[in-house]
Amino acid sequence: MIQGEVVVPMSGINTTVNHNTIRLNLKIINGLLLSIIALVSISYVMDMNALSVSGFALRDLKTQAAELNEANTALEAKISYLSSYSYLKEKIDALGMVSAGTALFIAKNDSLIELQ
Repeated sequence: MIQGEVVVPMSGINTTVNHNTIRLNLKIINGLLLSIIALVSISYVMDMNALSVSGFALRDLKTQAAELNEANTALEAKISYLSSYSYLKEKIDALGMVSAGTALFIAKNDSLIELQ
């Protein structure tokens, strides 16, 4: 038996295991585990960053939508006021216009003639 080797009985068969090989395998396994943990951690930080950025963008879009809804409501109110009878009556009176009243028409040879 060489120094640094151990005989491990496995199901009745004697096998020789080198301690240096075990240490090397453990270093490789530890390195792989450390690399995996580092990659998962970096991925987690990147995902959280993207999530927080999209959260801020969503909040800004909701604020913008609320402002547009308020502006739309104000414009609808202005349209209602400008098309109301009282506003139009004020404008008609300010321009000195009078109502037309009832008009009479005479039809002659496919043409209409208005009588006053």
